[in-house]
Amino acid sequence: MSATASASAAAISKALASQLAEAKAHCTTPAFFQEAEPIYNGWTFHKILIASAGLCTLCSMVLSFGLASLHLANYVNPSEQKQFVRIIITPAVFAIFNFFAVWWYDAAPYLEQFSDYYEIFALVAAFYLCLVYVAPEENQRETFFQELDRVDPRKKSKLHDRGSIRWFYVSPLPLYATTANSHCLQVVWYMVFQGLVTRFFTTIATWVDTAVICPLNEGSIIAKVITSVIESFSTTLVLMGIIAFYRRLQPILKPHSVVAKLTTFKAIVAIQVIQEVVFPALQEGGVFKPAKTVAYDDWTVGLPAFLTCCEMFIFSILFIYPFRVAPYLPPKGADGISPPSLSVANSKYQHRYGFFRALLDVLNLWDILSGIWFHYTVVPYIFRKEYTAAGLPAAGGLKVIDSDTSAQTREWNQESQTAQNLRIAQESRWGQERK
Repeated sequence: MSATASASAAAISKALASQLAEAKAHCTTPAFFQEAEPIYNGWTFHKILIASAGLCTLCSMVLSFGLASLHLANYVNPSEQKQFVRIIITPAVFAIFNFFAVWWYDAAPYLEQFSDYYEIFALVAAFYLCLVYVAPEENQRETFFQELDRVDPRKKSKLHDRGSIRWFYVSPLPLYATTANSHCLQVVWYMVFQGLVTRFFTTIATWVDTAVICPLNEGSIIAKVITSVIESFSTTLVLMGIIAFYRRLQPILKPHSVVAKLTTFKAIVAIQVIQEVVFPALQEGGVFKPAKTVAYDDWTVGLPAFLTCCEMFIFSILFIYPFRVAPYLPPKGADGISPPSLSVANSKYQHRYGFFRALLDVLNLWDILSGIWFHYTVVPYIFRKEYTAAGLPAAGGLKVIDSDTSAQTREWNQESQTAQNLRIAQESRWGQERK
């Protein structure tokens, strides 16, 4: 009996070695990486993952696209809701691409890059949302930062009288700090938008690595580690830029529940980073071993993608309250029956755009593209001691109807929301110091 078992084991080892040699010769993944016996009635572990991931993905799509559709159907504040919709659908985007990664293991390295790139896109949308909260009038934003006091974040003291426009372009890096303008060389705009550019090149590098380098080659592992480190560093810079922006303008952003919005969204980023570290570490440590009913790729590819689908279902639920549509619904009169009144407090209702026009506005990427271009024009300002106007990129989208006609001609207006926010930021900062 033992002789028969030994012979069987030897035959299996020989077959596996043959498959491994063939895979190395043809630069493919060995067949036994994806082969496993059914658990019950033809259902393999892979099929169970596909069915479960599909259910979670479907639920995520219903919740995310449903909430996004409510915003599109009540599109009354385009500058805010445009970024809302882009952020809201993040769980659905992650779930969709990871579902197909579970379904098709060989395409997983290509598919997962799309969701990872959208992660950076949504972070930029979050930055734009904060900018809109701070300076709603687009043509007054540069003046806002010119007038905003430049403050040392450590000493909470005013640094100079040249405002914060360079801080918006640039913030503290001691290497280039000067006596006249210290703590002024870390590009906030650059920190955020470099993520899109960096991730574009790392995505291309990953695809090329997957297509060219053999999966069993050690060079492929080294290339993945390098791109992973670059992506993590780039994403950290994006988050640092958004956090620095929030901390300086917290008195303005706090009433908009920005912390809840950012925390919910950044939890997605954090969990993805953790999974990207944990699963490769477990793989390198030999924890994942193929079994009779579980293939090697089930552990290394299917399980992480499946967990992401489940997590996105949870996040699609968590997104509902922070990004709720209620503030944008048409208000009722005091009696609850009369027609909508634009003077009702706590309502952002102005005028509703049509659903498809709103959808086209969300799909209009001019704000992103112009932001990337501006990200390059900002670079020379790192090395200038004196400020020269560079302007800010135009969003190029729909506007709130009642301010459309005046927004193009009106310059700094002391009664505008942007001017009121500037006074809040100045008074809150110095009020905290006096205490």
